Amino acid sequence: YVLSVLPPHANVMRFWGTFWDKIPEAALKHLPKFAREQANYRDHTGANQRRKAQFVILDYHPQSLQSHLRDLPVPLAYRTILEFTVDLLRGVAHLDRHRVAHLDLKSDNVLVTNTFSAKLADFGLARFVPAGGEALTGETGTYVYMAPEVVLREEHYDERCDVYGWAIL
Repeated sequence: YVLSVLPPHANVMRFWGTFWDKIPEAALKHLPKFAREQANYRDHTGANQRRKAQFVILDYHPQSLQSHLRDLPVPLAYRTILEFTVDLLRGVAHLDRHRVAHLDLKSDNVLVTNTFSAKLADFGLARFVPAGGEALTGETGTYVYMAPEVVLREEHYDERCDVYGWAIL
């Protein structure tokens, strides 16, 4: 939901829209077994039918930062590290301006574009931080990248917890 109402930004994956349609045959092999088993059903007349699913249209960038770093034959140049860092800071600042907590910043959730810029991705856990001083509660995300106040449940947290995740990155 968050990505669908967040204004576009160069360092945040772009949401283009959604649609409902029958699950294509080619997509079935990528689904978990339980979903494949439920993709087809018999309607009230006994005819086989294919279930519909919601498809989300996002920017396509084939590689995460983690896979990019893993596949490199040599370490990244210092300048490239700085450029990725600035890209990530710009993306996190954009979220902060719109009071969004990503809640799962990690190298798997940063995509590398064909022009070698970084984009924040995977907004499945993201939430808007309530106005009026209210804060978020509950654990989310990947422990290694989570701010201590989130892991230890010592206090409420807000979008500032993403700064910790960015620093770990």
